[in-house]
Amino acid sequence: ASASTGDPTTGSPVALEVQTYAAGPTGPMVNSHLVMGETEAILVDGQMFKADAEAVVAMVSASGRTLTTVLLTHAHVDHFASVKVITDAFPAAKLV
Repeated sequence: ASASTGDPTTGSPVALEVQTYAAGPTGPMVNSHLVMGETEAILVDGQMFKADAEAVVAMVSASGRTLTTVLLTHAHVDHFASVKVITDAFPAAKLV
């Protein structure tokens, strides 16, 4: 998916892309969304299981963007149980 928003410094449109990782059917069906600009990205929600979190890390790495933020939408364990895998892989990213 993609969207466009204005660049606050120039007013020019900035294209955004969204890539989603969906956990497998054997556990909680958690989605992690990578919202990507030209050079940076934010991740919306983590994963419950380590293997899924590792797959999210691979998705972020493959994007070629710098992960700046991991945003947890709410405090259900399926969204944050393995977030340490993600924050360890991207230590400069803020956890919000």
